[in-house]
Amino acid sequence: MSILFRWCLASLTGFGVNCFSSQRFYRTISTTKYLEDASTRSIAFRTKDRRSSIFKAKSSDDIEQDASLAGKDISAADTNPIEPSDLLVNPSPYLDKMDVSKVIGPPTTFAVRNSVGELAPFYDAFILDQYGVLHNGEVGLEGAVECVAELAKQGKKMIILSNTSGPAASAIAKLPKYGFDTDHFAGAVTSGEECSRYIRESFGSGRDFKRVVWFTWDGTPGNPSAPTEFLRKCGNVQPANSVDEADFVLAHGSHVWQRESDQVSLGSFLTDCDMDVIDPILKDCLNRKLPMVCANPDFVVRMADSSLAHMPGNIAERYREFGGECKSFGKPNPEHFEACLRELGVDASKAVHVGDSLHHDIAGANAANLDSILITSGIHCKELQTDFGILPDEAILNKFIDQEKQVPTYVMPAFRF
Repeated sequence: MSILFRWCLASLTGFGVNCFSSQRFYRTISTTKYLEDASTRSIAFRTKDRRSSIFKAKSSDDIEQDASLAGKDISAADTNPIEPSDLLVNPSPYLDKMDVSKVIGPPTTFAVRNSVGELAPFYDAFILDQYGVLHNGEVGLEGAVECVAELAKQGKKMIILSNTSGPAASAIAKLPKYGFDTDHFAGAVTSGEECSRYIRESFGSGRDFKRVVWFTWDGTPGNPSAPTEFLRKCGNVQPANSVDEADFVLAHGSHVWQRESDQVSLGSFLTDCDMDVIDPILKDCLNRKLPMVCANPDFVVRMADSSLAHMPGNIAERYREFGGECKSFGKPNPEHFEACLRELGVDASKAVHVGDSLHHDIAGANAANLDSILITSGIHCKELQTDFGILPDEAILNKFIDQEKQVPTYVMPAFRF
């Protein structure tokens, strides 16, 4: 006979040193997942229904049905009522008998894991960020190349999801430079690709050219990610020589205001986020009520030398602060995660996103109802007071995640198998 009992999810957060807790509750709910770490007796729960906090101990018929679907031998299954104290002592025999589909949903807790290998059996697909997860812009990060190769060997599907302002083809083409095999990836979804499609459909599909105030990179012609290649994908669009002749604004890069006839440097914006050059231009654009489009919503990226480079997301945010209208592409917008799932051909319950930014990666995965892995040695390593491949102090990690108001499913020191 089935027995119901109530148990708040918060009581689970004390199961061993590998399960940290946060006191925040959020609206994003995901598919049930549970993991046991036999050495620490820690369990992490994900759920798709937050309407009650009931655990249900299944009847013998329920267990037999579930086990047959999973191909398990349940001839010796114990069908006695499950007590909360039993789980605290030894959760192993009870995992298959627990219906956790009605537990108050995360993200409220996260589990700490040391490697992707511990989680690989639970997912069919991995949606991967680039900077801080796979590489640092110069070389592949330690263990990342091997991790991708092992996941591919196990038949896992992988796709790049990046806030780079370049096209998807460029993101894939650069992977061998960092030591990765492009055949291991199903493709890429980039904010630049999605942004150029939107501009082409909204501004560049007419017979007459549209003019743009264009903040961009000082690129090299012929490079697939060069600004001229990006603009070509936008359709009938040309750089404006002045704000007065522009139809919209594009935050694409951090080096220059690219005009039709010349360039205007953005000063030290890239290195220190100084807005002295940019602010007057934005105010003129605001006076004309020009809409802005942002191809890269990131605020900063960590470079190979550990310095921070400031990204176009800061320009977009400044324009919004002034009262301007801006449409941004890339993470944390959930539609980009959904595009990855379509490309992979998998359900959200079978995929996990790996990223190093709470603000973009984890927030976006939560919004898309995807499980997520936060890599702590990426963009947040200074706030977490840690180095590459080393887990942060538990108190620092808990405080940071609670403060930032986005909770991942898992926390991991580096993307390695």
